[in-house]
Amino acid sequence: MITFQLNGAPAQIAHEGKTLLQVLRDDLHLSGAKLGCGEGECGACTVMVDGRPVCSCLVAAETLQGATVTTIEALARTTDGAEICSALARTGGVQCGFCTPGIVMVWAGRHRDDSPDDALEGNLCRCTGYVKIRAALEQAACLPPRRGTISGKADLSLQDGLARLAQNPDLVPIAGGTDLVVRAGHALGTLQLFSLEQLDAPELHQVFGEDGNLVIGA
Repeated sequence: MITFQLNGAPAQIAHEGKTLLQVLRDDLHLSGAKLGCGEGECGACTVMVDGRPVCSCLVAAETLQGATVTTIEALARTTDGAEICSALARTGGVQCGFCTPGIVMVWAGRHRDDSPDDALEGNLCRCTGYVKIRAALEQAACLPPRRGTISGKADLSLQDGLARLAQNPDLVPIAGGTDLVVRAGHALGTLQLFSLEQLDAPELHQVFGEDGNLVIGA
């Protein structure tokens, strides 16, 4: 079983071999995240994992153990989420609406220094031309909270992880997994995935600023 927090409540799923988007839509019946390109290019499937916007079509369920997942269904009920939705409606920044949940998610979870163009870089809209969307995001200037590094999910030593991989050559180590998911055509059930999120190895997880530099773990 994979246990995580979903929209503020505990969730358990038994379905390995699926993406987060498949779990949300097919198993948990949360349809706010949309399947667009399936390759992380359009942003329609964006949700937050541990407070950061991600394309759920590229997140393997095995990497969710201990994570916190927020979807548009919950975000839209918060003060900031409701204000972003209201601003999009006021400015006419919504037409077909297919891309709108992802846009709300990226603006709520953006980096504090991001402009609308920065936040929208991975979100495609085929209707509006973005002018009214930019205007809406400028009106909804709520700032996301500062976030530290993710902790508390790892329970396996690096040595034990390496030993497990050596003992089972069929295991596929996965962290982000974006290329892997696309190559597998989302048929992850044919693969034995080993999530590196299990490893208690800070050098693999840390992303932080220090003395004007950005330090990105392995």
